[in-house]
Amino acid sequence: MDRPLALLVVTIGAIVISAQTPANVALGHQIGGSLRASFVQFAVGTTVMAAVVAVAGGGFGGLTVDHTWWHYLGGVAAVLFVTAAIFTLKPLGLTVQFTGIVTGQVIGALTIDHLGLLGVERRPITLWPVVGLGIMLVGLAVVVVTRD
Repeated sequence: MDRPLALLVVTIGAIVISAQTPANVALGHQIGGSLRASFVQFAVGTTVMAAVVAVAGGGFGGLTVDHTWWHYLGGVAAVLFVTAAIFTLKPLGLTVQFTGIVTGQVIGALTIDHLGLLGVERRPITLWPVVGLGIMLVGLAVVVVTRD
């Protein structure tokens, strides 16, 4: 996939994901709890992903071959992220919450890139990404102050 298409795909994915937390919270109101709603949403996601793997992903062979413990951190990270999002939607509102999420993701990404963690090619931090992060932090402050 070329870079412009990849950027478009990830941007659309991010737009779609902004609906995840409000959907989880609304479902939680209906079924008696945010954690229950998160469980249901993960079950739905697992079912959909199972169908995709079965039809287009080559099936389920080899799923237990990898024994490197940190390769499975994505599942734990997803649970922590979704749970944090559920409990911070009401006090922050969606705009402040997602501005904080994106800023935090960039801090994490810069750190992982800089140190070459988790199998990512090491890309040392240079001036311009730090400037960009600084602008994002200013943006986060502006959004927080203007949304209260």
